[in-house]
Order: sequence, then C-alpha cells, then structure tokens
Amino acid sequence: MPRSSRLSVWSLLAIVLIVAAACGGGNDATGTPTTSGGTATTQGVPQLSPTSVAATATPALPTSTPTATTIPSPTATPTPVTPTPIPTIDDTPPLVVVASNGGPLGGTASVTIRTKPGQVCSMRFVLPNQEPTPIEGIGEQTASAEGTITWSWLLDPSYPTGTARAEVTCDRSRRAALIEITP
Repeated sequence: MPRSSRLSVWSLLAIVLIVAAACGGGNDATGTPTTSGGTATTQGVPQLSPTSVAATATPALPTSTPTATTIPSPTATPTPVTPTPIPTIDDTPPLVVVASNGGPLGGTASVTIRTKPGQVCSMRFVLPNQEPTPIEGIGEQTASAEGTITWSWLLDPSYPTGTARAEVTCDRSRRAALIEITP
C-alpha cells in the first residue's frame, strides 16, 4: 500500500477516535456499550473494537531524542566596591598647576600652584626662544596653609612674543605652565 494511503487511513482513524471520544460512549439501559459487528457505536459514530485494531500493523511512532537541559550555576556574590575617599590636602599630589596667565609685553604674567602646605617650591621662566630668564622676586616660595603659591612678574617689553614656559619645582616634582606673551 502506498505511503500516502496509509497516512490517509491513519488520519481517518485518528479523526474517528477523536470524534468518538468527544461524543461520549453509547450505552444501553444496563450501561453496556452497544456493538454492531465487532464495532462499538457511540451515538451513531462507529468505533473500532480492540480486535479490529490489533488486526492491522501499528507503525512505530517517531520518538524525539531528549535534549540535555543545562541548569545555570548560581552567580557569584558580587564583591562590594570600596568607595574612593575624597582627597584631603595631605593626599594631594606634590604639585598641581592651578592657573597660568600671560599677556602683552609690559603686562603682568602669573602662575598659581597647589601643593602640600609648607612645601618650598621654586619657579624658572623660559622665554619663547628657549632662554631661561632670571626674574627678580620669583625664586623660592613656601606654600600657604592652604597649599598654594602664586608667582607674578612683569613681562619685559624686550621679551620675544610667543609661548613661554613657567617651570615650577616642588621637592622632586616638576611641572610646566604655558604663558602666552603677546605684542
């Protein structure tokens, strides 16, 4: 028998069984199912008896291969993060340039730094042509109780214009601030 015919027979059989199950059993007054030629009837719908089902070969139903289910392992408890403390004046780097200001020839330039209170620092001014220039009054200074030092000096009219550097040294830390000199 062709495969499509076997599928049609089994499909018809499945439909009949589903309809029969949905309709309920046909019983006589004693509660016994009524039969007709080896086939039980339920409210006019024929049902196959067990002997008629056994007479035909039952094809093996396809089985699916069970797949393994992976159970996720519990996640590790997160390690609490220790907040970074807010720096105090003692935790500041040895030297930070806070501000630097240049200006026109004949004007005033300045550099402000922050370091540890009481720290002794020095500054050296280097012109745009890379020549260090001694400037009166900008040598060593001691940081205030707040840890700041400001150096101010006159931009001599004989200086070349361009970008100069103020090099500040505190202990072993050294920083440079750019100073723009304009005509």
